[in-house]
Amino acid sequence: MPEKSKLRNALNEIPEAVIEIISEGYERKDLELAPEFYLAIGVKDVVIFDPQTQLVYQHRKDGTKRLESPVALTFECGCFCEV
Repeated sequence: MPEKSKLRNALNEIPEAVIEIISEGYERKDLELAPEFYLAIGVKDVVIFDPQTQLVYQHRKDGTKRLESPVALTFECGCFCEV
């Protein structure tokens, strides 16, 4: 039973950052709905990458940055990522 307990705890934790890659046919969900959802539940950084255009969108509570890949990002938690 300890495994179920660990899983239950994992489901209750909010990640500091989320990275989404736009999927064909799900552009609206990935670009419009996902950032709002993640920010509303407390995720601090939401990064959306569009492999077709090489654009990277970094969403935070204070606004959105539109960048071009490759780009090095620093998250609010202090982590780094290159997209």
